[in-house]
Amino acid sequence: MKNLAKYISIGLIAGLIVTGCGSEGAGNAVSTDSGIAAADSTAVTDTESSVAAEEAVAPKLDLASFKASDYVTLADYSEIAINAADIEPTDEQLQAKINEFTTSHAPADYAAKNGDTVNIDYVGKKDDVAFDGGTASGYDLTLGSGTFIPGFEEGLVGTKAGDQVSLDLTFPEDYGAKELAGAAVVFDVTVNSIKPGEPVEYTDELVAANTEYDTTEKYNEYLKESIRSTNKNAKSSEALMNLGTFTGEYPEGLANYYYDYYIQMYTNYYGADALKEAAAKYDSNRDYMKEYLGEGLNQQMQADLLLLAVAEKENIACEGEDYESYIDGVLGQVGTTREELFEQYGEGFVNYSYLTDRAYSLLNDRVVVK
Repeated sequence: MKNLAKYISIGLIAGLIVTGCGSEGAGNAVSTDSGIAAADSTAVTDTESSVAAEEAVAPKLDLASFKASDYVTLADYSEIAINAADIEPTDEQLQAKINEFTTSHAPADYAAKNGDTVNIDYVGKKDDVAFDGGTASGYDLTLGSGTFIPGFEEGLVGTKAGDQVSLDLTFPEDYGAKELAGAAVVFDVTVNSIKPGEPVEYTDELVAANTEYDTTEKYNEYLKESIRSTNKNAKSSEALMNLGTFTGEYPEGLANYYYDYYIQMYTNYYGADALKEAAAKYDSNRDYMKEYLGEGLNQQMQADLLLLAVAEKENIACEGEDYESYIDGVLGQVGTTREELFEQYGEGFVNYSYLTDRAYSLLNDRVVVK
């Protein structure tokens, strides 16, 4: 079954686990070069070791264990106004979008150079027979990076999209795979596309070849509208968070759900031994995760509580036609049965997803640009 969290947002801070960025004081919990926790290696108790090593199963959220309105007081949200001037694109925002476009697309006659990224298909052959590990499709290679054996990247400098080249190369004598060390090989390479390392000239021709617009002027208007939409979403989210006055306390049931979820994620990325080592100085894995996630988790829980409080006030219930329609949509996305969905993620998490989704939609519909 596909991961439900891929389709239903469970937080603003999932990237912390991947990047290793925790709160101040815990920011070095994950080594950037090895992904292994670098905390004190003091032994943990058998109980904590078993928690770290247990099979990853999605934690269960008990919504019935707390009432969101006990933790947040809602302001009037009958109309949520944002300033029209605040969503207008700046020159810097427009130029950034143009630069993004001109480093993603190259003119038809563009010749690849060091610093560019070429998307390639290749087949490596030794004695006319493809060797293991020598074939790939759709591979993005930055020329000059030294990723491939000597001569490979150099042989693609000057190529254009659509070119097919054969590279006669020799593996280094000290190459790790003994059967290829010092061997003469041929790589047949197809250059699918080229992303320039630096912006190319922004022209009507470049726009027409890669978009539905035929001039830079028309494409600029499209970019501006896209920026307005992004800015509106950002300002709307900011305005929505200002609708709540929070007590500064958080329900244990919600906090523990997040701790357990990120413990699971940490373990999935780095392994049980890494979690055991990282949490060694703490009384529990949850205590470690509380410090590791820091203020980012508090902000996430504030967003949750605000939306859940709106759902309470609006009497949004996890029943009826709209609820069933939402569940059907989720099932269609994640490719599972209703029984499997509720068994794996728990009724609390599924209902949380529905309530926060509907509350956010309600609030967003009340945003007015003035």
